[in-house]
Amino acid sequence: MTSTKITPTIRRSIRLLHAVQELHKQGLHNLACSCAMSPSGMDWRISLHPFQNLYFDEDGFVRKYNMFRHERVSHSSANGGNCYFGLQDAKGLTVKELAERLKVRFPDLMAASAGTNYPFVGWFTHMLGVAEIGALPVFSHEFGGMSGGMVFTSVPELLLPAPPYPVIMTSGNLRFLWAEKPCLNNDWHKAYQPVIDALKDNKVQRVPKYPSYTTDLLVHAAYWEGAVYYLHAILGFISEIEYIETRARRADRLSFFLVIFDSEGQLDLLDAYFSRVLMTDTSYRLNYKIQKFCQQAIDNIETAYRQKPCRFPNPYFGGSNPLHLTRLEYLAASR
Repeated sequence: MTSTKITPTIRRSIRLLHAVQELHKQGLHNLACSCAMSPSGMDWRISLHPFQNLYFDEDGFVRKYNMFRHERVSHSSANGGNCYFGLQDAKGLTVKELAERLKVRFPDLMAASAGTNYPFVGWFTHMLGVAEIGALPVFSHEFGGMSGGMVFTSVPELLLPAPPYPVIMTSGNLRFLWAEKPCLNNDWHKAYQPVIDALKDNKVQRVPKYPSYTTDLLVHAAYWEGAVYYLHAILGFISEIEYIETRARRADRLSFFLVIFDSEGQLDLLDAYFSRVLMTDTSYRLNYKIQKFCQQAIDNIETAYRQKPCRFPNPYFGGSNPLHLTRLEYLAASR
């Protein structure tokens, strides 16, 4: 493998990366980085962010997303590179001491970086091995960004697999990102609320991804609760009947909702659940068109899964409300 001379400046940059890895060992797996060279090509730069705040755009450049707000944490190798992240009192610290100093000085970043993320820390460990021969990670420069799943290093002829940041998606004129699985340590009913609330403040939208990679009950319950919350918080629905009436009309109001929550044909399960709610709740007076839509939604699901049961936890099968989803009326009343 190609290597380069380890100068004092490169050695200090590697020490900084080791401090980040030390924090990964302490459970801050989502402490991520964006790395580049200065326009002159002389100085290496790194900034730290929560993993969920970073993504690759259409041109392969790492961009920032304001899902979690935190302190600005950036470093340059200029002037010797021993003023780590602007901490004047950190010049002589060991790796572990520097990690502890970062925890104290940047509490918001640390809080937003908690949680497990084995794909990223695995990539980081591989990257650190490459950095130790003098090839620091460089995600982009003036000639471009990620290409073919690879990014640059400070050694021109040596490339590095790209970090596993999400890549921008498009649907028509819409640009969006699939969100990573949220933390379920607290109330799973609210797990996706920060993701969905952030849609109001960002040009690039990060949206829930259908968890077809797992059969975990709470993961699927959190996902479908996120769908219900999206209907109320983003689209303004206040009842199941309002949603079903809009769905029956195939209204444009639901166009982006369908891109997100019908990405694998899964929305029929929520439609059938809402339809059953309306058909069994005597307080609703349904006209013929809505009754027909609801009955068809239920029949379609029953037919689709008659021979082969749905292998994922879902809103319809397993009882009247198997995932204990919040009713839209309750969300509306609580605001």
